[in-house]
Amino acid sequence: MQWSDIVEWKESTLETEYGELDGLVKRAETWGQEILKLNQWDDWQGQARDAADQQVDQIANEANQILVELREMKRVTSQMQQRMGEVEGLVNDATAHASNSGFIIHSDGAVEDTGEQTWEASYVNTLTSLLKILNPLGPSMPTEEDHTHARQEAVNACAKLVEKAVRRATEADQEYAAALRAIEQGTITPAGSLQNTLNGPLPRPADLSDTRAVSQWWDSLSREEQEELVAKEPKLIGNLNGVDAWARDKANRAVMQADYDDLKSREGQNKTIVEAYEKSVYDSASGISPDEYQKAKWECDRLEELEKLKEALNQASGYNGKSQLLVYDVIEHGRTQEYSEDQYQLHAAISVGDVDTADNVAVHVGGLSSNVKDNVVGYTAEMANVAAAAGGNTASVTWFGYDPPQMNLSPLNGIETVTHTDLAAKGGKALAGFLEGLHDARQGAGESSDVRITGLGHSYGSTTLGYGLSQVRDGVVDSAVFYASPGVPADDVSDFNVPSDSVYAMRNNNDIIGYVPNIGSVDIAPDADMAQMGEPIGMSGVQTIKGKNDPYVLSPFTSHSDYFDSTNYQSEESMKDVLGCLRKQGLPETEQNIQAEILRRQQANATEPQRTVGEIINGSK
Repeated sequence: MQWSDIVEWKESTLETEYGELDGLVKRAETWGQEILKLNQWDDWQGQARDAADQQVDQIANEANQILVELREMKRVTSQMQQRMGEVEGLVNDATAHASNSGFIIHSDGAVEDTGEQTWEASYVNTLTSLLKILNPLGPSMPTEEDHTHARQEAVNACAKLVEKAVRRATEADQEYAAALRAIEQGTITPAGSLQNTLNGPLPRPADLSDTRAVSQWWDSLSREEQEELVAKEPKLIGNLNGVDAWARDKANRAVMQADYDDLKSREGQNKTIVEAYEKSVYDSASGISPDEYQKAKWECDRLEELEKLKEALNQASGYNGKSQLLVYDVIEHGRTQEYSEDQYQLHAAISVGDVDTADNVAVHVGGLSSNVKDNVVGYTAEMANVAAAAGGNTASVTWFGYDPPQMNLSPLNGIETVTHTDLAAKGGKALAGFLEGLHDARQGAGESSDVRITGLGHSYGSTTLGYGLSQVRDGVVDSAVFYASPGVPADDVSDFNVPSDSVYAMRNNNDIIGYVPNIGSVDIAPDADMAQMGEPIGMSGVQTIKGKNDPYVLSPFTSHSDYFDSTNYQSEESMKDVLGCLRKQGLPETEQNIQAEILRRQQANATEPQRTVGEIINGSK
């Protein structure tokens, strides 16, 4: 296998085959259930009955074999789709690297330096020359030898990306071929009877990133088995995409409450350590080590964060009686647990409404400096109001499932990191899995599978959403809105796996983000520069919707964040006003009347952008 064999690999390539296999499995399961009903007459006895029983057993065994083989073929085909998606991403990375460096990747994977200088290289050289004029005593200009060496290093880096893509594709192809041969040779055999195959649980998927396999496994378990897993493995089940929202919520709340109780028990001690250290930091009189201080401060901050999360969950449930904690991941995978702010960021996602039963689900992705402690309460109110504007049975999710740049920790670092897309690309991959999990969890028997999912991305979060929509499976996301966007990894609406007539972009008239340039060729690589992202306003196929007409010329930063009504209608002051209104109308202060009045206020105070986005979410626009 070589480069030319894999450049057209797409995760969606096997979607038709997967759908056909899914249909065959369902038909085989139906036939199996009918076979189990054969020969069930109690009043029929004798040699003829014995012969019939033997024949039915033989049919059942053959049907059992066919069913397990079809299920296995469906499983490995889904796995191959996942692998093809990985290869697709690697191919995009290598292609973008070559394009931006002026290289050509030949059909056999060889990388050739054409010597053409891209706009990035030209920009760097011009800037270097200018700095030399301004500062003659500064560093010397790069020599031709330096330039040649740098170009060769870039060629080598591109060649490694090509090699990695081809190697991963070869491995995936070999794994898939071996799995299909095993099925063909009859080495995949049932673990029990036809009745056990039909009514027993499926094995837990080896690849837990395959949300369809996870969903099918989860649905094959009895409610008692599901409850047992929630109790025994809450950290796994709570963050496992493809599992029902009720189970994720129950598991995550249990882990969160345990964490909260643990931190609360040391609150007084930690506050004493922090106060003593900070008071005597200049004379070292406290006897407290920096490590002890950092740990205590980290735990104080984390406790405050969990209190905000609990407040938001309570607030969310007050809007329509239901909230769900769909993600609760204290330390991002791959990080060491160090006691410093910049190493810790809680990943969480909370819903307003029931994601298991909603007709419409909106998922919001925040941008620069967004985090649970500072934003979860405000974002929850904002998304509750957006859901109210959509009306009907709509749930909204505020997703803090990635690590956006944080200016509140280090302003200079925040400004630097927001100009790069690596965090957005990493977050996009996580977001794609979350969205697929929401969709796939609704596909089981007895579940309403026609859920409409809309992605909403603000500022840097719109870039993250863009990466997510370029990776998510076709048919998962129904519409998307990029607002206050600095750029997205695309130059055409077709680059997103969303219906081409359902992608929108919005910007307030005085939003500071409008001054961010998008120049040069679009680069979808994970480590691209934000200036290389595509401008969604005016992009081919993307529909522009009206933002706020901000009359205050000197408020471009406020205009960047002020798109939706973020009033907290669950606040103490608001609730007093609600109850007073009910009394004036002579209505009893029931939960139903309170929620109806809050809904009326949400819809009456909705901003124009909020109403428009609500129509996109419910599919009426």
